Amino acid sequence: KNIQDIRKESANAMLKIIEEPTRDNFFILISKRLNILSTIKSRSIIYRVRKSTPEELGVDKYVYNFFLGISNDIAEYKEQEIDLMLEKSYKSIAGVLKEYEKEKNIVVKIDLYKCLRNFVQESTSLKKYEKIKFAEDIYSNASKESINLIVDYIINLVKKNKNLKEKLEYKKMLRYPVNMKLLLINLLLSI
Repeated sequence: KNIQDIRKESANAMLKIIEEPTRDNFFILISKRLNILSTIKSRSIIYRVRKSTPEELGVDKYVYNFFLGISNDIAEYKEQEIDLMLEKSYKSIAGVLKEYEKEKNIVVKIDLYKCLRNFVQESTSLKKYEKIKFAEDIYSNASKESINLIVDYIINLVKKNKNLKEKLEYKKMLRYPVNMKLLLINLLLSI
């Protein structure tokens, strides 16, 4: 999974295994983009998986965009009766994240998304210290995996923003050992 994030040394080691496989062995390499070693690409069968449309998933555009088109989340949402229009204040992010870390179910994930959406909506009227507190609440209550989810969701919410290139750099930094707290603070201050 995420083969595009592999280091060059590891990719070369993998290439040796791919070039000389044992009998009945095969590899399934999953990638969001084809930014991988060209020699690995040349020895691969590339299969592109098309993302489902809102119509295919049986939801409207708002629900589709709320879940970033992730079909598993949309399917779980459709089983529940949850109102996506009810807002949840960004100030409740700490409690929501604590609950999300305990049980990663769709109800809590929706609350998390609502907090993030509320933050982005309110961000222009927030003071710097409020944005920093929000970043610290996220950092102190979320795992690295949850922080990745949050950064990805926030960047998707502000795609039309003029500083998109800078925000995508923050997302790219998540692959490296960086100070997560500073990354979150800088990302949220830029919104």
